[in-house]
Amino acid sequence: MDSIDNLIKQCQEQTALYSKGKSYDPTACYEIWRRAIVERDNEAWTALMEQYSGVVRNWLRQRLGGTAWLYYEEGVLINGVFANMYRFLTPEKFDRYTSLPAIMQYLKMCAGTAAVNLLRDMQAHQLDISLETTIFPQENAEMTLDSQLSDSVVLEDEVLERLGRAEFWQMVWRRLSDPVDRKLIWLRYVHDMSPREIVREYPQDFPEVTEVYRRVKKLKWQLRESS
Repeated sequence: MDSIDNLIKQCQEQTALYSKGKSYDPTACYEIWRRAIVERDNEAWTALMEQYSGVVRNWLRQRLGGTAWLYYEEGVLINGVFANMYRFLTPEKFDRYTSLPAIMQYLKMCAGTAAVNLLRDMQAHQLDISLETTIFPQENAEMTLDSQLSDSVVLEDEVLERLGRAEFWQMVWRRLSDPVDRKLIWLRYVHDMSPREIVREYPQDFPEVTEVYRRVKKLKWQLRESS
């Protein structure tokens, strides 16, 4: 079995090839993830944070933009992303993620969740209201990773132009009461997952690509009409 140092070296070399658009082998990187998640290996976790912190930083900046980012320490947010990854992607769930791209998509979703929480907190402060009680029902205050929606969702520009942010989220939660609908909107528009990716990663909820297209179209119509 390869040592962690050898795996780290191989992963860095293959990642460099990937970044240049060349053929690469993700085996070493995937093995580090496996050890970190399944074996809860501290060295592997440390290696992953060093390897992918830059990627997470870029995702967060894309979501937050420069203004929001200035108010918070980026290191705290990045650490929080990896902490959520550790918390939600348990050893029992790892078998669902059979490739490095699938794992990276999950990491991206954790970054999106961190951005969601930050934007919501900032909005609550600016408007001097608690969005936890005005947008989300109190009994659902403890929300799972797969049920959160982003304040930065852009479904239709015309909707956001005509509605204030708080009103918009109240409308979304009222109109999309089905948790599966909320999940679909979150995956499609917050994390930029294509219908094919959604079907591949969540077949239990979305078994067919055509159904995803149909459902998204229906949900966009509902939200547009509600404005």
